[in-house]
Amino acid sequence: MSTLGNSSRLPSADTPLGICLPPLTPHAISVSLPAWKDNTGYAEGQKHVLDAMDTGYPRFFIHRSIRKLADVCLARFGRDDSEEACMLFPSSRCADACQRFIGTRSQQEGAPVSARVAVLPIVDGACTDVSRMLGDLQVFAVLYPASAAKVAKQFWQHTGLGISSRRAEYYLSILSGNAPQDIPREGAGTLVPWDVQDSFIRRDPGLTYESHESDNTASSSRTPGWNYLETSVQHFRENLPLGCASSAKKVIRKRIAAFCSTDAAHSENLDPKVSGVVTPDDVYLYPSGMVALWNVHELVLTLEKEAKTVCFGFPYTDTLKVLEKWGHQCFFMAAGDLDELEAFLVEAYSLDASKPPIAALFTEFPSNPLLRSPDLERLRTLADKYNFMVVVDATIGNLVNVDVLQYVDVVAHSLSKAFSGYTNVMGGSLIVNPNSPRHNTIKSWLESNYEDTWFDQDAIMMERNSRDLEERIGRIDSTAEALCDFLYARSLAAGSNPAHTVIQDIFYPKFVTRENYEKCLRHATEKGAGTRVDNGVQPGFGGLFTITFTKTAASHAFYHALECYKGPSLGTNFTLASPYTVLAHYAEREWAAGFGVYEDLVRVSVGVEDKDALLATFAKALDIAEQLV
Repeated sequence: MSTLGNSSRLPSADTPLGICLPPLTPHAISVSLPAWKDNTGYAEGQKHVLDAMDTGYPRFFIHRSIRKLADVCLARFGRDDSEEACMLFPSSRCADACQRFIGTRSQQEGAPVSARVAVLPIVDGACTDVSRMLGDLQVFAVLYPASAAKVAKQFWQHTGLGISSRRAEYYLSILSGNAPQDIPREGAGTLVPWDVQDSFIRRDPGLTYESHESDNTASSSRTPGWNYLETSVQHFRENLPLGCASSAKKVIRKRIAAFCSTDAAHSENLDPKVSGVVTPDDVYLYPSGMVALWNVHELVLTLEKEAKTVCFGFPYTDTLKVLEKWGHQCFFMAAGDLDELEAFLVEAYSLDASKPPIAALFTEFPSNPLLRSPDLERLRTLADKYNFMVVVDATIGNLVNVDVLQYVDVVAHSLSKAFSGYTNVMGGSLIVNPNSPRHNTIKSWLESNYEDTWFDQDAIMMERNSRDLEERIGRIDSTAEALCDFLYARSLAAGSNPAHTVIQDIFYPKFVTRENYEKCLRHATEKGAGTRVDNGVQPGFGGLFTITFTKTAASHAFYHALECYKGPSLGTNFTLASPYTVLAHYAEREWAAGFGVYEDLVRVSVGVEDKDALLATFAKALDIAEQLV
């Protein structure tokens, strides 16, 4: 029994502006921007576009539940003599970091302001039943003059440290006296049914309910244990109860660790103490991928005073912003040229051989949106020679397809993307390489500084979403490769007649820096094809690709003709198209174009829909673009 079905039905191409994707998803992290002008309107902050949006990507759009809770804090703590705004955080540490950023950044921008932190108790001793289950709950509000809203929004976007919409919604329900007894049974979207093969149940580790009893509670009220080996298919469809959040996080860490380990790590008889094998203790969970990256950058800054970093290759926008705005000095090497990097290191080392030229190098595998993969093997050689840390964001490569940990010190993933797939929850992870020469140092810092701010309900949703990860990725990989083969054959890059084609090039790991990608292809054979013998899923080139066009009009026509959802994010179970540069680099379009990230490119994240149906809609859109231009 397939978990994914085989529907040829595609999402409506005319989903209205501002509708969450998929529709009727309360905590969706994507939103419909069906027309090119909708994307530019959003980037420009046009009122009619913003007013139409039910939701948006959480680090760019503040969810309505979060706004409501912020209003509660403003009513409680706001000053009567000045207009203020506030942002909400799950811990004192996060709020303090925001407060410092607003003060420092506003001063750098020539309009210094000060911010303050207030604490709103959500649950205290008066709420006996809830507090027994959840403990004392608080939300930390950073209040600042409304004139500093743009500066505060930078912190919210770049770091991802703000509270999630589920946390805000739950806290509001407690404050109103209507707290649910358990997590709601949310739908997972419209495309993928919650069926599951027996093989998925057998492979997952056991789960046990967590007890939230007080010392005076009778033991007879303990919730019975629940192991996947004893779970029916019907139970497997559902979320775990709220009391299982701790177990859900343990299971997620085990899933991630299993993918990152050697082939031996898939054995049921694995000894977790075997040297070089990733264990769950090497995996750290965060509320989003950017929170994970922000924390590892904090680690770098702590371990070396006035640390310098390199951003290698053109990255996702907020990665570079974190390195530049929080670091002492960041060298941006957009081309990802290893000869340029080596020359830089040699020169810097010759000037001062007493310390490493840089403390860390940050890169992506592959990069967003040009899908370039650096030569991690050579990077590791340079890192060992010049003594710097290598940090890789492998979100696009994803856990099923690539194994980058063999060459790096720390790997970050945005679990919000392919790991979840269902576009209804945020999450992130860091994985520490057990073979890294810095393993003990990194682990020591994390053990002292890590705080679990991932909201329980978000973790529970992520656990459920990720149960069918391998099957989803296998199907997406196969469809994406077929689409890219078709489109590339009709591009100028493949030698098509310039008089008839409108596609300039296709950026996809199969066509871009393929040799570097295949070095990290999980379980790669001599022929470079990935194979996983345990379940038949063959690792491939991923589900993301980018199309560049010969004319802007062709780009717009193609985008409008595509019969799929259009909006931000990637790794979704439904095909999703986006004018990426407009959303990510609108204020710096000319700068981005200088690195080949053109304003009129279209980025596509392939979903689990029927391959033939997707080929047909892409062929139709291409025909329309060619006819119009």
